[in-house]
Amino acid sequence: MLLNASRGDIGKSLKRLNEEIVNHATDGLSLTINFFTWILTLKSDKVDLRDVVHNVDICSQWTNYDTYKSSYVEKLKNGDFNHFIYKQTWAEQMDSDDDTP
Repeated sequence: MLLNASRGDIGKSLKRLNEEIVNHATDGLSLTINFFTWILTLKSDKVDLRDVVHNVDICSQWTNYDTYKSSYVEKLKNGDFNHFIYKQTWAEQMDSDDDTP
């Protein structure tokens, strides 16, 4: 099952993943970076990871009906890429004004 991640968690994850890609780039890592970057461009500050992957209209904007990206999203929903999600500490949440649990 997919871990929920706030925008702040996604930002923290993206920063760490960009550091990791230098050492071991994989399709899952590259797509996760691409997907998380796209999520952070969405207008709403209240959008979190579960909102995006479970909202077909929003998610299809990223997948653009590409079967490879759609397959990635299904794997993400199943929790296959939870190891790419880094949760913010309470102090980081306060610094970023991210009040999403």
